[in-house]
Amino acid sequence: MVVGYARVSTREQSLDLQIEALNYHGVERIVTEIGSGIKPRANLTSLLSELQAGDSLVIWRLDRLGRTASELLELSHDLLDRRIVLISLKDGIDSSTATGRFLLGVLALVAEMERDVLLERTKAGIQAARHAGRYGGRPPINISRIQNATDLYLHSDLPVREICNRLCISRSSFYKYLAIYGIPPKRHLNC
Repeated sequence: MVVGYARVSTREQSLDLQIEALNYHGVERIVTEIGSGIKPRANLTSLLSELQAGDSLVIWRLDRLGRTASELLELSHDLLDRRIVLISLKDGIDSSTATGRFLLGVLALVAEMERDVLLERTKAGIQAARHAGRYGGRPPINISRIQNATDLYLHSDLPVREICNRLCISRSSFYKYLAIYGIPPKRHLNC
């Protein structure tokens, strides 16, 4: 079976161009989807689970299947392993040919480079932040705010929610500091 897949990111965009190209290629069935490439694509996932060895998946362009080279590479390897042909009309890729498989190999190299560049940028950003005196994570809470919070907690009938709101700290941080100072949590009905 030859199945086409078309996707646009928003409802304002049109699937017409992709559908026309897929029909011109002679697909037997077209699965469409509207949604960003970031979000899970339920129709694509369902389609991929239906495809069997000997089937062909035809797309207008590779970016319709995924946002990153590594995502595309993983999907193309899965299709190759299952003996499903991947055809990208605009990119000139047909995994049933030696040239198509070569282009998918080039895609693998691009994916590896993409991962390496991302790691380098992350390391450079962390190093630049450290040189500027910034370190990851939230800044520590002022100890006087913690003492005020524990005093209010121990010596008033205010609910934890109100104490945390007054002192601008989260409930999870408040309970974490209670545990550090060995103060057992009280049971408030209105916290």
